[in-house]
Amino acid sequence: MAERRRRFAEHYRAEPAKEKPYCDDGAEHVSIPGIPAAMYVNAISAAQGEIRAWHNANPVGDEIPDWPLLKTSDIQYLRYEAAFNGARVAPLRRIVRMNVASGNGSEMVLYLSNLNTRFIGMTLTPGDLSEWRVDGQAGPVSATTSDFFHAFLGTDNGASSIWLVREHGRRLGITGIEKVVIVNAQNVAIHFSHS
Repeated sequence: MAERRRRFAEHYRAEPAKEKPYCDDGAEHVSIPGIPAAMYVNAISAAQGEIRAWHNANPVGDEIPDWPLLKTSDIQYLRYEAAFNGARVAPLRRIVRMNVASGNGSEMVLYLSNLNTRFIGMTLTPGDLSEWRVDGQAGPVSATTSDFFHAFLGTDNGASSIWLVREHGRRLGITGIEKVVIVNAQNVAIHFSHS
């Protein structure tokens, strides 16, 4: 962690977000000066034990620097830790993936909405073997709620939560992922289990 903190202090800049809707949520914008593709916008609520992840993208291609980038989960952890101002870090209850509007995360939510019109508010858990069966253009689709839980965690929007558990679980007081809740068509909450 000392190396990650040093790298953050040396290469990254954190400031209040200035653009809507991020500034309305009290989000912070972390950037890498000179690399515009690197953008990390998160709103931290220490009181609620929550990270609202608006936008988290490492640079790709020609913009990758010659020093090792931090993972987006590293940046989220470091900013969550900073929200406690040196006090003991409270367990992280959940991360809400805000504006899941592109990439394979949004494709997953769209797929769920096509299979079940009551997908808003749906809770996906690893142990729920309730079967979904829908006749679609490609024929019958059959899967369990547990299948969709694991499928969402495999998307870009879900994978960083796995890294939060793996890399920072002990410091965050989390041991796994308990459930995924489809808050609305664009926001998905990932709830953590605790030790």
